Amino acid sequence: MSNISTRVSRSSISWILFLSLAISISSVAFIKLLLKKQPISLVECASAPQIRVLLSRNCQKYKVSVNNGCTLSAINEKKYSGKHTFFVTLSGKTILLDGKDVGQTITIIPTAGTVFSLGNFSYQGKITFLINNEKLYAINTLDTESYLAGVVAAEMPAHWEMQALMSQAIAARTYSLFIKEKFGKNRSWDIKSTQANQVYRGISAQHLRSSLAVKNTQGLILSDPKSKQANGLFPAYYCAVCGGHTENSKYVFGDDYVCLQGVKCPYCKETANRKFLNWPKYSISKKRAFEKLVRKYPTLSKLKSLSAIVPIRVSKYDNLTRITRFEILGTNGKKDIVGGEDLRLTLDPTGQKIKSAATDVVVSKNKITFKNGKGFGHGVGLCQYGALAMARKNFKYTDILNYYYPGSKIKRIY
Repeated sequence: MSNISTRVSRSSISWILFLSLAISISSVAFIKLLLKKQPISLVECASAPQIRVLLSRNCQKYKVSVNNGCTLSAINEKKYSGKHTFFVTLSGKTILLDGKDVGQTITIIPTAGTVFSLGNFSYQGKITFLINNEKLYAINTLDTESYLAGVVAAEMPAHWEMQALMSQAIAARTYSLFIKEKFGKNRSWDIKSTQANQVYRGISAQHLRSSLAVKNTQGLILSDPKSKQANGLFPAYYCAVCGGHTENSKYVFGDDYVCLQGVKCPYCKETANRKFLNWPKYSISKKRAFEKLVRKYPTLSKLKSLSAIVPIRVSKYDNLTRITRFEILGTNGKKDIVGGEDLRLTLDPTGQKIKSAATDVVVSKNKITFKNGKGFGHGVGLCQYGALAMARKNFKYTDILNYYYPGSKIKRIY
């Protein structure tokens, strides 16, 4: 009898543990599903500056759909009601709208409070098509807060802690307004929608919680005392996983700000996936590496072929070493210099194989191997997984931002 009771008890315990795990996994899945199902109220702010987002410049033809009418601003303004789909095509030095010549530029302005779709994504604001250097640019213009709702949701998971999301919103707002102010004046757009700046996917990416983080921080930016930009704006960079210590922006991007000095980060190791903290080695042949380098930097062709790459500027921390500059040696004895981030993203544009420049480099006869890699991204500014860990420890967004951007001040500009 006692033996049977023991077997039943063990069986019951195992069953209870199994059910608990299943419920836990199901709960997480349900929460994520619930977040996706939540209706999104459009984030709009009339007092926020407008920002022009370059969505694409690589297509010859675009398909644009509106659901509730729009106005076309071209040679003559024309209004449409209800649903409509337009085809915008580059034809030589002119733009064709549904096959009709409309000149060098056209803007589609959806009815107030509605959206438009371009490809697989939907957006707020208006869409402008223009010809630049024989390419057809697609530029989305909207207020900064609406734009940020499509950035925060694309850059940080919506189910993360609200304080982390709010930190992300302020960093992204600071970065986007800095880029607009510094570079937008001399071109027809302010910021790219890709990782070249920060990822933006419009309404298609938005979630209730990430939009709330934007609303809760409306108009707040970070200010650097050394910045010469209006309101002390500076490029508030951020990365996924710093690996244990963030990097001084001066050594990665060449700029010098008080708030972009490297800081020790004991936090990301608590939340980041192990594949980001210790990523697998990656090898590439010297021949292939040289082809990629020359394609990106044609002047390197003077090296004839690749002999070696040698780290010449390295940041050393407790358990982390990040290479910020390489010397490229040619088989003919000539040499040149390439930044650490520039080299890794040239050899691996996806950033998924050589995840960071915090790595050891081994050069053999025919190949280059990156191993013992730590972190994911350039390592400058806010460490996103570090911010998540800090938020879970009940740090406020102000604490998180002050930690990763030392010396910065949070201020409201609208």
